[in-house]
Amino acid sequence: MNKLRVSLAPIEHFSLSGEQQNLEDIEVLRSFFCGYLKKQHGVFTQNGRSALSIVLEQLELTRSDEVWITTSFDYPNVSSCVTSTVFNFCKPSRVFSTSTKAVLMIHEFGVVHPRRDEVLKLAREHGIPLIEDCAHTFMSSDSLGFKAGELGDWTIISFPKFYPVRRGGMLLSHEKLSTRDNLAQPLLGELEFVSGMIGQTDAFGQMRREVLNYFIKATRELGLTSPMFEIHSDVVGWFFPVSVPNAVFYFEALLARGVDCCIWHGAQIIALPLHQYLISVDQSFVMEMLAEVNGMWREQSY
Repeated sequence: MNKLRVSLAPIEHFSLSGEQQNLEDIEVLRSFFCGYLKKQHGVFTQNGRSALSIVLEQLELTRSDEVWITTSFDYPNVSSCVTSTVFNFCKPSRVFSTSTKAVLMIHEFGVVHPRRDEVLKLAREHGIPLIEDCAHTFMSSDSLGFKAGELGDWTIISFPKFYPVRRGGMLLSHEKLSTRDNLAQPLLGELEFVSGMIGQTDAFGQMRREVLNYFIKATRELGLTSPMFEIHSDVVGWFFPVSVPNAVFYFEALLARGVDCCIWHGAQIIALPLHQYLISVDQSFVMEMLAEVNGMWREQSY
């Protein structure tokens, strides 16, 4: 039985009580992200769903309106967290139409949407706001050096996918937001904790790049591929997606071996952990288990 266990969530590899952090005022956090992503205003939210609700409510969309949801890889599946939130206000759609009143761009796996400029131009031509969902990343850049979340009218960030906390996020905008931070009052301790870590943000990003580079090389040696292989932008992600012959088989076998992962529904893809707390032992363990499961599949397929 393997003793190691590798989690998708950064907090599982980091103890809030085991590390001393200098707590800062949350205004430091607000100022940091507004400056980082070139936005004028920002409010703290419980999570990405509440941030999206704030946007859609402020846009005053009706049931007959549509939100065009476009993603980096255009896979069939969109998270139910997104679609169920949109359904509370209007209709989600995967195509642009005359009923489109907002665009929600999701930067999947930490990869900046490859057609962001094209989508942004279309939104501007029709006077439609662009919402960038940066739950998977806020540090990745496109080929021109623009960060995910930097060009849209609204930007959604999720802290637990990057920092070792369980809740919290931000909604950033060029225009003043009507909501107040009292929505996030229960999160004050976690927000202060994140504010104490923002000085490490760039270092965290570099660590994730190093983990990603190792995983890309290791999976290539196994004869497996990842959508990230074809991406030339600067990727600082949360998941490491791997295309496999049978996602359910790999998912179940990896979980049994102590590697937390998930299936990207609608595609034969498993998503492996990718965060800054995966030390070299963890990284090697993930790839060793993937190699073992890959060998099992090949053996039973012959």
